[in-house]
Amino acid sequence: MGKDKEFEDILNECLERMLSRGETIEQCLASYPEQAAELEPLLQTALLAHEALAIKPRPEFRERARYQLRAALQEMGEKRRRFSLFSWQPRWATVVIAVLILLVVSGGTVAAASGSMPDDALYPVKLATEKVRLALTPSALGKAELYAELADRRVAEIVKMADEGKLEQMEQAVQRLSSQLMAMANLVGLGEAQPGVPMAPAPAMAPEAAPEPPARKPGVPVVPPGLKRAPPMREVPEETEVQMVPAPPIPERSPLSPEAEEEIPEEGAELDKQAKLRMIVIRNIARHQEKLRAALERVPGPARPALLRAIAASNAEYERVLKALEEEGRGKD
Repeated sequence: MGKDKEFEDILNECLERMLSRGETIEQCLASYPEQAAELEPLLQTALLAHEALAIKPRPEFRERARYQLRAALQEMGEKRRRFSLFSWQPRWATVVIAVLILLVVSGGTVAAASGSMPDDALYPVKLATEKVRLALTPSALGKAELYAELADRRVAEIVKMADEGKLEQMEQAVQRLSSQLMAMANLVGLGEAQPGVPMAPAPAMAPEAAPEPPARKPGVPVVPPGLKRAPPMREVPEETEVQMVPAPPIPERSPLSPEAEEEIPEEGAELDKQAKLRMIVIRNIARHQEKLRAALERVPGPARPALLRAIAASNAEYERVLKALEEEGRGKD
C-alpha cells in the first residue's frame, strides 16, 4: 500500500510539473528512473490531453479538467486498494489513460476529432481515442472488427490527402492503413506479420528465400506462400498508364452484393462473430478498392506510388483475414 501511495504521489508531482511548470516528460522520467516504464504512457497521454485544451482555451474548463484528472486518479487508486486485481500494470494504466483522455477532451472535442483529417489540429486526439478503444476491447475478434472500422477511416484520409496533393500526410495515412490491416490479419490467426511487406518501396513483394510460385493457369487464381502483392511497379512516371491491381478472390459461400453493407447485422443480432467480421471484410474489400482506384485515376503522378501501396496492402491483408476465417470455419465443421 505504501508503494502504491508513493507511485501516486510521483505521478501527481509529474503531472503538476508538466501542466503547471511546463517541464517535459523526459525531465520527469529522469527524476524517477525506476518508475519510468510505468510513468511514461500516463504522462504522454496527459500531455496530449493538455495540448488538446489549447484548441478551445477556456480557463474555467482547464481548471475543472485538472481537478477531474486528480480526482479520477485518486478514485482509481482507492479502488485498487480495495480490489487486489488492479495494479500499476498495463491493464490498469490503460484505464487511467482512457479516463485522462475522455475527461480532458470532453465537451465535444472527441466528437469533433472523429471527423478530422491528418492535416487538422484535432487529428492527434482522433488517433489517441482510437488507441484507447483498441486497448479497452477485450476479445481478438472484437479488436479485428475495430481495426476494420479504422481501416475505413484511413482509406478516407488517404483519398482526401491525395486529392488535396498533401503527399506527406497521405504517406503517413498509408503507413497507418498497412499497420492496422496487418494487425487485424494477425488477430484472426495467421501468426506473425511478414517483415517489410506493407511499406515496401514497390508494391510487389515476396520473401527472398521463398520458392518460385507455381505457374498460373488461365482462370485459376494462384496464391503463392509469399502472397505476391501486385504486378511489379518500380517507377510510376507521371504520364504512364498504371495497371490496376486485381482484388483478392471472394470465397463462393459469401458472394459480395451491392447491399453488403446493409447485410451486416446490428450488435444484438444472433450471428457468429467470425461470420460478421467476414461480411465486414468483404464489404471493405469492395469499398476500399473502388475508392482507391478512383483516386488513382484522377491524382497526379507523385501520389500514385503511395496509392498503389495502399491497394496492394489492402488486397494482401484482407485476403489473409478471409483465409484465416475460412480455415477456422472449416475447423468448426
